[in-house]
Amino acid sequence: MMLLLVQGVYAQGEWNNWYFGGKAGIRFQDESPPVALLDGECGAVRTVTSVISDSSGQFLFSTNGGMVYNRLQLIMQNGNMLHGANNYEAVITVPFPGNPGKYYIFTDGLTGLPPAPPGYRMEYNIVDMTLDNGLGGIMPGFKNVLVPGAELSSGTVTAVPHQNNRDFWIIVQIRDFPKKFLAYLLTSEGLRPPVISTSTLQPSRYSPSRMRFSADGHKMVCLYSMFQHAEFYTFDPSSGILVSEYTFSCIGQFGIASAEFSIDGKYLYIITTNNPFNCKIAQFNAELTDSIAFMASEAKVANTNYRGKMQLGPDWKIYISKSGANLSIDSLSVIHHPGNPALLCGYQNNHIPLLGRPGMESVP
Repeated sequence: MMLLLVQGVYAQGEWNNWYFGGKAGIRFQDESPPVALLDGECGAVRTVTSVISDSSGQFLFSTNGGMVYNRLQLIMQNGNMLHGANNYEAVITVPFPGNPGKYYIFTDGLTGLPPAPPGYRMEYNIVDMTLDNGLGGIMPGFKNVLVPGAELSSGTVTAVPHQNNRDFWIIVQIRDFPKKFLAYLLTSEGLRPPVISTSTLQPSRYSPSRMRFSADGHKMVCLYSMFQHAEFYTFDPSSGILVSEYTFSCIGQFGIASAEFSIDGKYLYIITTNNPFNCKIAQFNAELTDSIAFMASEAKVANTNYRGKMQLGPDWKIYISKSGANLSIDSLSVIHHPGNPALLCGYQNNHIPLLGRPGMESVP
């Protein structure tokens, strides 16, 4: 998973390379459209990947939550058998604040370890780029380390920069009633105990499939694995507190597959689906604070015959990987101007060729 909102924290270039899907990839460069990469080994079908580059845009490593691949596209030293390869958004990577060359990989997957079933729990791994002659490796003793309090997590993890633009909030939902969100602050000294926020919204019997934040870190939507309803929250990047706002749904649609905010946070885009041949991209006004008004603001962007995963790019366009009845769709669609109303947002189908490598539902 990419930290779309970490652009203010990452240096320019650290987000320039994406690897995903059936070993597909793209590279962003200057003002030109991204170009396909054919050297990737990191792939996933419906789970996200997480990719890190340096400030000059040189690729460092990628992970699908199970394996970590170094810049030579080989399995990184001690980089196998992580526990985040079995849910939609179960892996994310962030820099270790104040520790140049070190990164935290957080996973939230099925471990087969207690408490089970179902056995989801959040763990962390620390990558040190000085290991293996500069190719990097997971530090001994810092692999698949359980995060205290996250033994009953729900299988999805995300991250948000702290208001200080230096530290990070690592956020998971806990399987509890009422449901709770835990926000762990990662500082130069490591993880602090979590800030706990209790949701007041109607509980879902499903675990969340995606948690998507706006670029400023103040808004969050929580999706529930092809369920018709989703939840809207507001977030305080200073305190780590999530506030329940409202539940919304897409009338006439079976489920919500993906969501993404425009860079200014004004619009929320979602992909809804009835089946692989009957899907829709819709835009909502995310500045509205009432659920009825929010749902009434829905505007159709396009009808499609595929599901997809949306991700805001470093050029502030929204890229959409695609998966339908045929998993081998080797292109990305693009919303060129997501900050504009739906009629002017510039949706373009099959805009970025992936040259024979399918994107599936797994852009970072």
